Amino acid sequence: MFSRMVFIIALLAAAPTSLQEVFTNCQINLVCRLAYPNLQERYHALRTRLDADPVEVEGVIITGAMFAEGLEALSAQSPGNVPAVIAAVEAGDGTTLLATLQAVNAPPTPSDSVSPLAIPAEVVQPVGSVLGVALGMFSVLLLGFLLVRSVGMLGHFAWAQALQRTHWLPAVGSLALIITLIAIWSSNGDHGLLHTAVEIVIPLVIALQAAMLFVPQTEPAIEIQAASQRPIHWVPLERLFLVFGLQTVSAILGVGLIAVLAPEETIALALTRWLPAALFLSSIAFVLTIHTGEVALGTVFVALFWGIMLAFGDLLLPPPALQPAQPFPVNIASAFVWMIHVYLQPDDLGSTLYLINRAILLGTGCMLYAAAFQRIGHIEKLLAK
Repeated sequence: MFSRMVFIIALLAAAPTSLQEVFTNCQINLVCRLAYPNLQERYHALRTRLDADPVEVEGVIITGAMFAEGLEALSAQSPGNVPAVIAAVEAGDGTTLLATLQAVNAPPTPSDSVSPLAIPAEVVQPVGSVLGVALGMFSVLLLGFLLVRSVGMLGHFAWAQALQRTHWLPAVGSLALIITLIAIWSSNGDHGLLHTAVEIVIPLVIALQAAMLFVPQTEPAIEIQAASQRPIHWVPLERLFLVFGLQTVSAILGVGLIAVLAPEETIALALTRWLPAALFLSSIAFVLTIHTGEVALGTVFVALFWGIMLAFGDLLLPPPALQPAQPFPVNIASAFVWMIHVYLQPDDLGSTLYLINRAILLGTGCMLYAAAFQRIGHIEKLLAK
């Protein structure tokens, strides 16, 4: 069975595509079939209903023939959006129906005498890929397992020594940057950006710190530490806990300030915005430093990745329904990039895919950290670099 992303890629890559081919591909696609069951039958029922009782949307009569013509044209231009459009029209979204006809250049006919079509409170969201759902579920299970295992670790930490290496100044700097962004956006009237201040600053600072936490080649007295009864991996682990702990304090203060200025967002969502991204970015930086012994490589890579995702990540997301198909190979990349888009917003692809994205970031970060600590256990290989 094809996954949703393969389904979209196959449809967008095949041009022109007929409406019947869309129905056929949706039927053989497990996720599409589950999300839009009996799609062809529902389409025919909608067309029959519109033929028998045309509806008016913004002064325009929509008939069954016009509906069929619009979907046929949409199948050639953006076939991956056809199932979501049919579901939206079936739910009574007249705006989507009219926009479909206008987007495919099927000129409607004005009129003044037909019953209006009701618009639902929620628009139907496209379903995510099977791979994304599977990775999200696995990530949640992995994170739960690691949290349970970490409960017994706290007694092994040497907090005072770790604090000497991590220090509290980066956390203060993070808070200062957050306050600066909030002040700039508030003075400019950009209140919609306030909720992103913490997630822009904290993940990057944590990642930069993670790249410098533990460099085996420059770690003082590492041979003595490795020969002691205390496992060597406790050294970077306790520093990592302190980094996340101190930065969490800065994040909480930033979220509290944002809540005063823009109180519409919940604390849970505010935490979900920055923590998965911080774990993902910092794990990449940490792994690169451990495997290469070069702090610069980890810091430069995460800084570039952070900047690209922040500036261009949204351009690589799947397009909304009714929008033109993306050119090759962007249409293929968009089926995957959303899974690791650290700055994906809750309303970009819907709440379900947003939570899957957060779970994937958390799970991937945990796996990368686990791989890095596994390598730290083989100290002779690290020192040989």
